[in-house]
Amino acid sequence: TSAFGHMRVAEGLALAIMESLHGKLPRNVDELLDLLELDGSELLRAGCPDRSRAQCWSFEVSLPAFDGDVAEGRAQLARLRKHGVHLHAARSIVTCAGRMNEQLRQLGSRSSVDLAMFERLVLAAASASGDAELEIVLGMVGGIRDYERYFSLLSPEGVSDAQRTKQAVSYRVAGVGSLSFEIDADARHLPVALASMVGKYVRELGMERQNRFYAHHQPSLPQPSGYYDPVTRSFIEQSRRLRTRLGIVDLLRLLLLAILAVAFGWLILRLRAALTPVFFALLFSYALNPMVSRLEAARMPRSLGIALLLLLVVLLLGLFVFL
Repeated sequence: TSAFGHMRVAEGLALAIMESLHGKLPRNVDELLDLLELDGSELLRAGCPDRSRAQCWSFEVSLPAFDGDVAEGRAQLARLRKHGVHLHAARSIVTCAGRMNEQLRQLGSRSSVDLAMFERLVLAAASASGDAELEIVLGMVGGIRDYERYFSLLSPEGVSDAQRTKQAVSYRVAGVGSLSFEIDADARHLPVALASMVGKYVRELGMERQNRFYAHHQPSLPQPSGYYDPVTRSFIEQSRRLRTRLGIVDLLRLLLLAILAVAFGWLILRLRAALTPVFFALLFSYALNPMVSRLEAARMPRSLGIALLLLLVVLLLGLFVFL
């Protein structure tokens, strides 16, 4: 299993995979990212805004972080080798929220952003394999059935022979080989299951790092999974003041406020003809209220005092306009 809070088995196997491929065990998250991330941790770190960098990078997380047993992972790999499974490479792409939002603006949808990262990994695998033809299997993305419409890196001219069934959508890709998107691919293909497990492990390490950062500043905070669940929602609310104090901006909240401000300004502009008299009426009311109070103190009825002052204002305006 590789679910949130149950990463022990996945961690042992993931670390054993990295040791098998690179001849050494990563000692911490940064070393793991340097071995696994397609662009390396330095490039990933470089894109972090100054105010947000601390929550992602300030706490070193030693490995194993979830009590994973590397010896058990080595034994599992040995059993896989006996059944003809041999590992050649393990690569991943980690993207921060800022970079993902930038790609979302460029590509238009979350599915397109996900597919662009898939494409980068596919092209990296093809480059590493030389002239060998690959058989690449991926999980379905968002129920899409016409992936060729969303490709941003694979050349449309090089994608052909689309075949669609209830379970899969497959293509021939020039310079790569076969490319197939399948439902429940991790249950049907062992390499997909291993890749999914390693990817989830990297994700949980990122959450662990952030959780340690916030627990250091406010130990009473819950430990969120980062998924849309009650604990994560509670964390967002309870940590709001802390994040404000630390200068970690709540971008969603700022965006909503900006949208509301623009909408309010547009509404005022559209209703200016009707609101201008109301504004001046309120202004006159505020300015004349002390004078009305004085007349009322002199035992003049308030309504009569208001009428007299309004009459005086009208006469003064008339003199100003006609003289």
